[in-house]
Amino acid sequence: MHGDSGNTGDTDYAAPLGHNLRISSAAEQIAVIVWASDGSMIAGYGNASTNPITRAIGAVDPSTFEVLASWTAPVNQTLNLGYMEYILDTDEVLLSTTQGYIYAVHRENCDGVPSFTLRRTIDLTTTIKPWEWMLNSMIDAAGNIWFTTGGITGSGDPAQNSTTAGYVTPDGTVYAIHIENQMVENGIGVSGTSMYMATGLSGAANTSYNATGYMWAFAPEKGVGLKTVWKVPYNAGSGGKPGEITRGTGSTPVLMNDQFVVITDNEDPQINLLVYHQEEQESADAQLFCKVPLFQPGASSNENSVISHFDGDKYGLLVQNSYAAPPFELPGPGFILNGTWNDMSQMPGGFVRVDVNPKGGCEVRWTANLASKTVTLLSTKTGLLYSYIQDKAVTPTGQYDWYAVATDWATGEIAWKVRLGSGGIFNDNWLPASIGPDGQFYQAVFGGIVSVKDGL
Repeated sequence: MHGDSGNTGDTDYAAPLGHNLRISSAAEQIAVIVWASDGSMIAGYGNASTNPITRAIGAVDPSTFEVLASWTAPVNQTLNLGYMEYILDTDEVLLSTTQGYIYAVHRENCDGVPSFTLRRTIDLTTTIKPWEWMLNSMIDAAGNIWFTTGGITGSGDPAQNSTTAGYVTPDGTVYAIHIENQMVENGIGVSGTSMYMATGLSGAANTSYNATGYMWAFAPEKGVGLKTVWKVPYNAGSGGKPGEITRGTGSTPVLMNDQFVVITDNEDPQINLLVYHQEEQESADAQLFCKVPLFQPGASSNENSVISHFDGDKYGLLVQNSYAAPPFELPGPGFILNGTWNDMSQMPGGFVRVDVNPKGGCEVRWTANLASKTVTLLSTKTGLLYSYIQDKAVTPTGQYDWYAVATDWATGEIAWKVRLGSGGIFNDNWLPASIGPDGQFYQAVFGGIVSVKDGL
């Protein structure tokens, strides 16, 4: 979802510059896109040919969105598509199921015909607690597969009173730790053989104002198995902010090369950007490199990963304000496709870029008046940020128009925007975007997928 194992949200692929833009769309329920070593599209999608719809991975033709080949998990296994990973060295998709399995699925291409073959199955059902759901799986440089339980309660996942985190070695040995009254609500980050995760409140701990969540760093340790390298608290606030879909931080940990790791907290009334050293420091206070208040007090929240890019001198970080965002929509009886769940006019919005000097200091570089729920992306080739927004000027009339927008990474100025569709069918519904090697910007939406590219 966030581009790489460090969740940086940037890519070296080119993306549209705004020239004679061409728009395509399809009704395929494509939710998450990754790109194979040969540049082909692999997607997590809903297989509408089954009833109920089955989650699957597919080889997809990016020009027509036709699913050319697919793989589904065994019966009674529900795939976690949001945090699936593509391993370029082996052309394998690594993904887990909520029930506690991890699968490595090889993508093959014989004479131009794609197919999938299951290569490895890892059963962690006796490692995790009966009430926990598996959420994350990610490979490290030594071939260990890190995992955590957890879920996103705002998208329909159940609250869980504990977290299990650990890794599986290449020979199948499992090392794990159980953490009470904390819950992983986002993805994880992996650098080398270290894993970084953040937990929010759950169980007995989810009761207090200015409650405490934690940022963690883990690593393998010979003779011990799993080492907690460091653990530091952050302010998880009181919860219940409008638009909130997680109890603690809404940010997946983002790795800034091998120097820092960044999340946002959930402090009241104003959240903060928290930049930590990756390496262990002498104290919890020293672990924090810098802290920057974000957005306006009383209208400040974040439910997306931070974008990170290093220009050789400083790191640029992009955070978007999720305060008062409409909830993730799970259709049920009485659902109205073009109803008020589409309305984003109440969002104050805001994009902010913060620059981090590794020699010391963090400062706001620019702010932009944009409101988005989706995962914004940066193309280093074009120097533009790509996101998905709503025209809030016409929203009060019941018209919901959706736009792709490109913003200058250096200045925060809008470079171009184009209308991609109207109504609930084009609502992103918190689904992620992607930039492909073909130069297209792709956005998953409630009714399928839409893309935009430069014309001739």
